[in-house]
Amino acid sequence: MNKRKLFLIITLLLASFTIFGSASVSAEGNDQIEISISPVSHKLELEQGETYTGNVIVANTGKKEFDYEISVRPYGVADSSYSNVTFEANKYTDIVNWITFDQESGHLLPNESNTIKFTIAVPEKAVSIGQYLVIAASAVDQVPEEQSGLNVTGSVGSVVYATIAGDAKNSGEITENDFPSFYFNGPVTFNSTVKNTGDVHNTATYTIEIRNFFNNNVVFENAEEPITHIILPDTERFESNTWEAPMLGVFRAKQTIEYAGQTSIKEGIIIVCPAWFIFVSIFVIISITLRIILAIKKYRENKL
Repeated sequence: MNKRKLFLIITLLLASFTIFGSASVSAEGNDQIEISISPVSHKLELEQGETYTGNVIVANTGKKEFDYEISVRPYGVADSSYSNVTFEANKYTDIVNWITFDQESGHLLPNESNTIKFTIAVPEKAVSIGQYLVIAASAVDQVPEEQSGLNVTGSVGSVVYATIAGDAKNSGEITENDFPSFYFNGPVTFNSTVKNTGDVHNTATYTIEIRNFFNNNVVFENAEEPITHIILPDTERFESNTWEAPMLGVFRAKQTIEYAGQTSIKEGIIIVCPAWFIFVSIFVIISITLRIILAIKKYRENKL
């Protein structure tokens, strides 16, 4: 196989992977109830005896009118993935008993929104720790006339992260900062685990930098807009941040994690090489080796 044929095969394979890897489709129903709430979170610093007033906006972003109800629930997470929310009461959710609303239900036409005012009355003897709740807005659709009752069709939430003033313990540790060195294809994953050993929430910051191994040019970095995540007290959080790597290449990678006054830096080499390229390379090497062996053998025969 000559170099021109080999180059053509590799080019066609690269083109096919690019085409089939970039398709996407989407669909949207016209009669679905669509509800939203903003802001998605509130970060508050509260004093004992303080009365705090805030608001959320509930909006109908669909094409069907509906009634809605406002409720409040304790907020926590069930595991280190932070993908499973729990509404169990504990010492970090006493705040659900301190909050009231100026309205707890309403009706929204399409493209209409309502502002809901809430008040948090912090007790004089509130303990200096973190307090967490979610303000939930639930869309309620009327069921057909032959039936009775209501049908809750969707719920959205705005999380309140509150710190009560005082001598709260703010501490944590970074227990994992790693990424694999070899991939057959992307995306490249950067794994990490941080643990909150205090009794208030804090924020972990993740910065990733990717450079070309051969010319040291920056391929990707997020220093100006780093990834940030809130870590609740008495929990640990596992994160797997990703980078959509090219199909083939060698890169210098660095992930920096800053958390609770600590900094962890992981540096290493990442090789991205699809399996087909390895097979083609082996085939080419074997072919060249055989041609060399045959050429040497023929040379010796002619010399004799």
